[in-house]
Order: sequence, then C-alpha cells, then structure tokens
Amino acid sequence: MVDLSIIIPVYNLDKYLHECINSLVYQKESRYTYELVFVNDGSNDNSLKILSNFKECYPDIIHVYSIKNSGVSYARNYGIQKSNGKFIAFVDGDDWVSKDFVYRTLDKIVNKDIQFVISYMAHVYGQKTLNEKEEINKFLFNLENHVTGKIFDREILQNNQVVFPENVKIGEDFAFLFSYILLIDNYEIIHEPLYFYRREREGSAMSSKSNSNLFLDINSACEKLLSFASDKQILIENEREIEYLFIKNVIARTIPKIVKNNFPNYKLIKKLVKKEYTFVEQYFPDWCNNPYFTEDIESYFKENVGSKYLENLTLMRNPKASHFVKLYIDNKIRR
Repeated sequence: MVDLSIIIPVYNLDKYLHECINSLVYQKESRYTYELVFVNDGSNDNSLKILSNFKECYPDIIHVYSIKNSGVSYARNYGIQKSNGKFIAFVDGDDWVSKDFVYRTLDKIVNKDIQFVISYMAHVYGQKTLNEKEEINKFLFNLENHVTGKIFDREILQNNQVVFPENVKIGEDFAFLFSYILLIDNYEIIHEPLYFYRREREGSAMSSKSNSNLFLDINSACEKLLSFASDKQILIENEREIEYLFIKNVIARTIPKIVKNNFPNYKLIKKLVKKEYTFVEQYFPDWCNNPYFTEDIESYFKENVGSKYLENLTLMRNPKASHFVKLYIDNKIRR
C-alpha cells in the first residue's frame, strides 16, 4: 500500500494533460510514496495516447484505466476502487498542483494523526491567478464545494460507503465532501495554495452556456447528503449544519443564479424561485432562524448577498418584480 493515491478523471483534456501530469510526476522528493490513478472516461481526442506515453516513462507510479464515458462521479468512484493508497486525493485533468503538494499535505495528515487536510486553492483565469482562502476558521461547513486540494482518509471513506453520486452533474463534490465532513473529528488547513484550478475551460460543466440552469442539480446533491446523514444516524446531531448547507447552496447561491440566467423573464424566475424555497422548507421549515445563517460568523452572506441579506432572502419568498431587478443589479455589481 502506498501513502497516497491521487485520482484523476480524464475526458477530452489533451490540451491540458501535459501540464497536469508534469506537476504530479515532478514532486519534491520525500519519504512518502504515491500513485497516480488516471481514469480515461471515454475520451475521443488524444488524451489516452498522452496517458499511455507518460505511463511508459513512469510505470511505477502511473496507472491508466479506460472506461466508457460515464461521467466524473463514476470515474472517480472507479478510480478509488482501483487505487491502493492509505489516503486519497483528487485532481482534475485540466488543473495542476504545486511541486510539494504530496509532501506538504501528507506531512500534515501523518505527523499529526489528522483525518482531513485542506489547502488553499489558486484560481487561474488565463494569465491571471487569484488565491482563494478557505474561510473556515470557526465553521468547517463554510468550506467550498470542491474535493480537489484536499486529502481524505481511505478507511473512513470505505467504512462509511462515502461515494460520489452518479446521477447528478452539478453538486457531486458537495455530496461527497460534506458526507465525509460529517464523519470526522479533526482537520488541518495549509494556508497557501497548493492546487491550481483552471477556470472557464471551454466545454466544462460549470462554464457551459447551454446548461444555464444545470446548477439546479444541487438540490439532488443536498438530498443525497440528507439521506446519508439519516442512514448513518448522525442527522439529529448535525441538523443545523445541514440546514445551513441547504440555505447557503439552494437559497443564497442558486436563487441569484436563477435571476441572472433568466432575467427579465419575471414569471419564469418567480416560478423557479418559489420552487427553491419550497424545496428547502419541506425539510427545514424554520430555516430563517438557523443560528449559523443569522449570525453569519464568517460574513459569507454579507459578502456574497449583501449587508441586508436576512431581509433580502426573506423577501424573496414572496417577491415582487422589483426585488428581482434589485437582486440582478446587486449580483452584477458584486461579480
């Protein structure tokens, strides 16, 4: 068994793979062992050829598996099954990591007997790089909804059947990540970026204009998390935290996107917004009084929705057209 398995799903990424793989094979030498598990998800470009060439050069650490196109969740789950590491990390094939990613993350998790390691992430927009801090000094549930740049304990994943949901296209990271967080007792943060996330890649699910309301899939991901907590009998003790995640992801994040993507179609916006509030309130009718939401201890809502977030998000339950206009304008200014 190696110390770390890095799972990399690949689908038509021949333009970006060299940078990704080079960052992974040229890691700073350390006492830690690792493997790279590439899952070619039915690519029809030169991705498999590139992977095969790298495997010939680095046969001891690179493993390549090819499957029919089944989506990133299936590919990651498949990669976990084929991997052999005590700890698990995920890298997307169009991103890259720092040269000391393996050493820095494993040194935290091994030496301190930690269950979860989080590193800051750099967001790359062409030639521009912005560092993203994970603002969770007081509240782990403010973590961003991505599994990359993090280290997971394989034993915890396997013993609790934590997997990526294969029937959602947006939110698979959310369901996996917070299911895992519900199970752990401790974590460490590395306060500098070790992972480089390429934004606005052509063809990615998050940047596809043809799927403008695809983000509504987050509802299914939220239900997956709720079901997981119920099945593991940890729902009651984590109910307010899960409620907060519903508020943050369905109300605070999704509703502004509904307005932005469908403006100025007032009737459609009102219908979709009402559906989102109904979705949350069927599980958490008292969400307005969630203490994490009302106290906003790390200012997430003030920074992303505005200083009057409590008033604005409450008004949107029975909105007028003017509320949508205001939210649309505020969102454009804030972005």
